Amino acid sequence: MRALDLRIEGTDGRPAALSVCCGLHAGSQGLSRRSLREAWRLRLPAGALAGYPDRDTGGERVLLLTSGEIRNLVRHQVRELDALAHGLGMRLAHARPQGALWRQAMADERVALAVAHGIEATFLGLSVPAPEGSALAREAHRLGMRVIPVVVLRTPPGTLRLAPP
Repeated sequence: MRALDLRIEGTDGRPAALSVCCGLHAGSQGLSRRSLREAWRLRLPAGALAGYPDRDTGGERVLLLTSGEIRNLVRHQVRELDALAHGLGMRLAHARPQGALWRQAMADERVALAVAHGIEATFLGLSVPAPEGSALAREAHRLGMRVIPVVVLRTPPGTLRLAPP
């Protein structure tokens, strides 16, 4: 089953933010830099997507890492993207896990806490987009972090029909 990434746009028809791959699970520094420039051009807040270092599947394979390893992995990826953003005169606004790490952080308290600690350890004051009630939202709230509520919609393939605007 494939998930549909449904983004609710602002009243002017533009996305509210742009999340950028940190380069370990997919993409590259060049692609991340171009994506950050596009966010700057569109005047959108940019955020980091941190995932497992699994380029073969784009971060979709679960890796069995300790909490400390997950924390360090997330912190490293977010800091790397922040350095690229800083070089362009930008600041990141949010960070969240991607792929298999995202799915684990939704339900597994240990993984969620490690991810939240990794984001917090950057000392950038980043928000954490997460569905309300998810393990990640609970752990981020518990650490005093700002959580941006998001909705994840999953439907069987071919069953969702969107009317044109």
